[in-house]
This record gives sequence, structure tokens and C-alpha cells, in this order.
Amino acid sequence: MLEEIRPLQRPDYEDDPSAGMALTNQHEQHTAHMQELERRANVDALTGLLKREAFEERMKELLQRFRKRRIGDSLERVSFLLIDVDRFKSVNDTHGHPVGDKVLRLVADAIKRHVRRDSDLTARWAGDEFAVCLENAGNEAIGKAEEIRREVESAEVVLFDGNKIKVTVSIGVAETTGPRGVERLYKKADEALYDSKGNGGRNHVAVAGLLNEDS
Repeated sequence: MLEEIRPLQRPDYEDDPSAGMALTNQHEQHTAHMQELERRANVDALTGLLKREAFEERMKELLQRFRKRRIGDSLERVSFLLIDVDRFKSVNDTHGHPVGDKVLRLVADAIKRHVRRDSDLTARWAGDEFAVCLENAGNEAIGKAEEIRREVESAEVVLFDGNKIKVTVSIGVAETTGPRGVERLYKKADEALYDSKGNGGRNHVAVAGLLNEDS
């Protein structure tokens, strides 16, 4: 004789509200855990900025959406800022890596204070390099670069013995009015950054020629 098969009974959360609350809490904890894993994968732990890989992926998405269109008499732009800490190796060699970390956090905090729109992207690009992508900032991109440069220049890093040091940054800016890849914008910004450090000069903002459909 076959045994009667009965359907599984689902928990009756109306009779046992605590069971429903426990399930909800479990779901919320799982969601929070997954969000934390995603954050760790995409965000640099030292500076709180995006890692380069996450930045490049989001910038590619931005550039794919980007289409040339008129805004008044001007064209929409995407601006790329490449920021390099001047003489960073000397800071590390002289004062040690913990002080170097303080310098990197100082620069990152300056970037965060001056790049605040939800559409903008910021990243720790490499060891002592940072990147910023500004959508449709126009002439404000150069102004933002100068604001970051001046704030870093005016700040001081307190050493563990109480003494203080000052650091500066050099910044290269590249802009495009047409769809361009991340690599192309980076190359132009890197060329401008090299110019900003040329002839022994540092603590300077240099701007590359505007990239358009013909360049």
C-alpha cells in the first residue's frame, strides 16, 4: 500500500510573527554582506576611492552612453584628470610607508571635497596616482583641478614625532567632445601630466588639446 504523500506545510507567519521577522533579518543580513563584498572588490581600502578596474568599467559605460549633442552653443564634454603626488618616493624613503599612506589619504580627501556630483568618478589609479572623470563639466574641469592642487599645497602632514611636512600634486587634464576610449583619454592626460612636471616644475595643472571627432 502506497504511503500518502502530503504537501509540505509552509510556515504560518501569521501564527508565528517571530519566524517571519527572523527570515526578514536573515535576508537583510545577506544583502548587507553581499554589498560589503562588492564594496571591498571595487573600493580602495586606504583612500575610499574606486579601484582602477572599477573606475575603468564605469567610465567605459559612461563613454558608451556618451553622444555628441548641443548644449547651448557648446558641445558636451567628458573630462579626465590624472593626479600625481610630487616626489612621493622621497616621502616614502625618508619618512616610511605609514607617512606615505597619510599623504595618499590627504590627497584622496581633497579630491572627495571638490568632486561631489553623483555622475563624477574618482579612483586611486595606481600607487600614488589618482584619476577623476567629470561628465559635462566644461571649463569647470580645469577649475576643479586647480582647487584640488591648491588644497593639497596648503595642507600639512603631521609626522609621528609631531613635525610636519608639505606635499604637492601635479595634474594633467584631457577632454573630449566625441566618443573616445578610456585609454585614449588617459594617454592625453598622461602627456599633459608629463608636461606639468617638465623642466623641474611641479605643483602645476597642464591641459592637453581638446579631443574631438577629428583628433
